[in-house]
Amino acid sequence: MAAPGFCDRNRRPPPAFGSENALGDIDGAIADLQSVLEADQVEPADLHALGILLLQNGSTTEAIERFGDAVKIGGALKNHYYTNSSLLFGAEGKLKVCDFDGALTDVSALPDGYKAHFSGTGMRTKEDIAGEAKAAMERKAQSKFQFKR
Repeated sequence: MAAPGFCDRNRRPPPAFGSENALGDIDGAIADLQSVLEADQVEPADLHALGILLLQNGSTTEAIERFGDAVKIGGALKNHYYTNSSLLFGAEGKLKVCDFDGALTDVSALPDGYKAHFSGTGMRTKEDIAGEAKAAMERKAQSKFQFKR
């Protein structure tokens, strides 16, 4: 057996976070995080991670709820990192469900220039999301069709 700190040829490196093999799949990761949240003290980091996975999995409404929970808990703990990131990701989710007012409300609480990396999309800023929400609201106001929620 190799001494600690030396390469062991039989040992495989752990899979990268977010890869298909890390926890089996996104559904498995979601189930793991949900059980952590049920068993342990709720942390904004766990809610934030769950929200991201739910958003990637297409469970947008539930993702928005988890980001909202992370904002409440993170704000109470003065944890600005997860509060701000959850506001931005939550706003992105609200764009997806056509809650443009909600998206604008979320990003208005962020500092100017705030940005985060979105998987499959790249960097997104507060201003990107605010611009998209405002443009969608203008299109909606000019449309002769009524949008349903």
